[in-house]
Amino acid sequence: MWIFCCNFAVIEKKGFADYMGIRRIWARIKRIGKGRGFGIQSPADYNFVCNVINEHLPYYAYSELKKQFPNLTSLQRSKCELLFRVANFLQPQVTINIGMPQYFEKYVLRGCMKTTIHNIYNNVSGKCRLLILASSDSLFPSEEREKILHLLQHGNCLVVDNINDSEQTRFAWQALIADSRCTVCFDLYDMGIIIADNKRDKAFYAINY
Repeated sequence: MWIFCCNFAVIEKKGFADYMGIRRIWARIKRIGKGRGFGIQSPADYNFVCNVINEHLPYYAYSELKKQFPNLTSLQRSKCELLFRVANFLQPQVTINIGMPQYFEKYVLRGCMKTTIHNIYNNVSGKCRLLILASSDSLFPSEEREKILHLLQHGNCLVVDNINDSEQTRFAWQALIADSRCTVCFDLYDMGIIIADNKRDKAFYAINY
């Protein structure tokens, strides 16, 4: 099994099987069987996993965006296409980008052409449908995390990048999902997705995408 992990890490890192690559592949192996909605009781969550997180149909915009951003790694493109599907599904009125690369914004805009992008969250009302993009670094300190959580009202969605990059980012992610406003939480290892739903009990899923 260790050799199996190393071989895939070499592919992922183009010949450089570093610790982070091996850990990522090992985490994905442990989650095999959890990427297609198996065991999820909620119809809404099952639909989100199958038709958003793990929807791999070639959307018309993917090829155009690939030409616009030809130098993205396979992991970066996978994240971008995930954000495209999330935006396409949620159709947010406003997208707030807190510290994530601008190419993520381009994919979101193609997924939901009506959304407007903000790079600060001051004077943004949580009452409109929001998609919040946050780098893991933006979760520090706790005061900044609270500002983000304040916007996470019913129907809004928060996507956090690189939640397993370090002990610090893992701690911040765990502190985030422990909050009562974070109702439905999806740990995808590379990214975390949180949906606020004040009509639901808390749910947590660790899955592949």
